[in-house]
Amino acid sequence: NELEIRNVARKYIVAQKHIIKGQRITEDMLSFKRSECGMEPKYIDLILGAFAAKDIEEGSTIKAGDFYV
Repeated sequence: NELEIRNVARKYIVAQKHIIKGQRITEDMLSFKRSECGMEPKYIDLILGAFAAKDIEEGSTIKAGDFYV
C-alpha cells in the first residue's frame, strides 16, 4: 500500500549530537533520518536558532516541546 510505504520512508529531524538544555540549536547539530515520529524536515526553520528546552540525546527525534524561541 502506498500510504504504508510513505510512512516507512518518511524522514524526521534528529539530533546529530547531544544538545544541552538552553543551548542555541544550529544546523550542525541536526540531521534527517527515518523514524516513527518527530518533526518533518519542512519545519527546520522553526528549530534553527531556537533554544533547547531540555537535554536532547544524540539520535533522538526532535519534537515540538524540545525547543523554544
